[in-house]
Amino acid sequence: MSFSPQGTVKAVRQVTARFSEAMVPLGDPRVSAAAFVVDCAAPGTARWIDSRTWSYDFKNDLPAGMRCSFTLSAGLKTLHGATFPGRPQFTFDTGGPSILESRPWADSSEIDEQQAFVLVLDAQPDEQSILEHAQFGVEGIPQMVGAALLSGADSSGQAALSR
Repeated sequence: MSFSPQGTVKAVRQVTARFSEAMVPLGDPRVSAAAFVVDCAAPGTARWIDSRTWSYDFKNDLPAGMRCSFTLSAGLKTLHGATFPGRPQFTFDTGGPSILESRPWADSSEIDEQQAFVLVLDAQPDEQSILEHAQFGVEGIPQMVGAALLSGADSSGQAALSR
């Protein structure tokens, strides 16, 4: 069986599992789609695409910070009655916030010693995590320079950082 996605993946809209044998009769609308027990905060709809391929479709792309797990349903069998050893579980997450845009731009030559940066992120950041992990590299200085948050970060996913 193959399962996708796994690991850390951005913008997930669909999960698929491909079985090595036929699981449901092709084209039978009465078939239950309960191939997996889904543990995910984002709702979705399960369906069989064909006799071997199961999918779980989310209404929208998942935002950053989501973790979902899919556990094979107990007692699931192939059309020929074969069972699966154990109950495999597959997980993925959408990772933490990523920088979509920065101001001033990365190639700007107009950066001064007291420069503040505005970062547009794809999810709301954890302020403590930013303080612990955000650093700047400055040409001519061998060590990394830490960051400080400026007040007034707006809730749309922007954070103002100062070096």
